Amino acid sequence: MKTIRILSLTFLISVAPLFLTGCCWFSTCGCGDNFSQKYFKVNGWKATNVLIDSTVTNGYPYVRLDSLSKTASYAYNKVGINLEVKAEYYSAISINSYGTLMACDPLPNGHEGSKEKISTIQIISNQDFDTEHPAGTDLADLFLIKKMGFYNSWSEDVAVNLRTYSNGQPSPELAYTLWLAKPPVSSKKHIFTITYEQTNGDKYTVTTRELTFS
Repeated sequence: MKTIRILSLTFLISVAPLFLTGCCWFSTCGCGDNFSQKYFKVNGWKATNVLIDSTVTNGYPYVRLDSLSKTASYAYNKVGINLEVKAEYYSAISINSYGTLMACDPLPNGHEGSKEKISTIQIISNQDFDTEHPAGTDLADLFLIKKMGFYNSWSEDVAVNLRTYSNGQPSPELAYTLWLAKPPVSSKKHIFTITYEQTNGDKYTVTTRELTFS
C-alpha cells in the first residue's frame, strides 16, 4: 500500500505542471495574447465606396454601395470611402509550448497595432473638384478621416482633417472612413486615387469606383 501511495504521489507531481498551464492568469501565461497575432504590417489597402451617417460615433454607421445602382447620386456628406488594410499579422512572443487549451477568448489579430508610421496620405480625382483643385491636385485638405474600430465600428475618436492627420505621422489603423468636408463644384462625377506612404518608404496606391455627387 505504501508503494502505491509513493507511485501515486510521484505521478501527480510529474503531471501537475500540465494541469496548471491551463489554469493561469493573463499576466503569467499570456492567455489571449498567446493565441492571437498582436501586431500587423501594412501590405496594401482596399477602398470601398460606402454610405455613411456622420452623426454615429460608434456601432455600424455605413452600408456598402457595391450592390446599389451605379447611376445613383449622393450628398457629399452622406457618402465616403472605407479604407481597409491588407495586413500581415505577427507576434513577438511564442505560443505556449504545452499546447493546452486556455479558458479564455483570444484577442483579435492586430490588437496591439502597427509599429510602422505614416508619412503621407494623398487623394486625387480624375476630374476638377473646384477652381482651386483641378484634376490631379491633392484633395487631402478637403477630406475628413475617422479611425475604424474592430469589427468595422467607428472608434470614439473625432474625425479630423486628412492632411492634418497624416502630417502627424501616426501609426496606421486597420481601417478608416474618409468623406468630403465640402461638396464638389466643377464636376459631380469623381474617381478618387489614394496614395499611402510610410516613413520606411513603403508606398501603396488604391483607386475607388466612380462616385456621383448630387
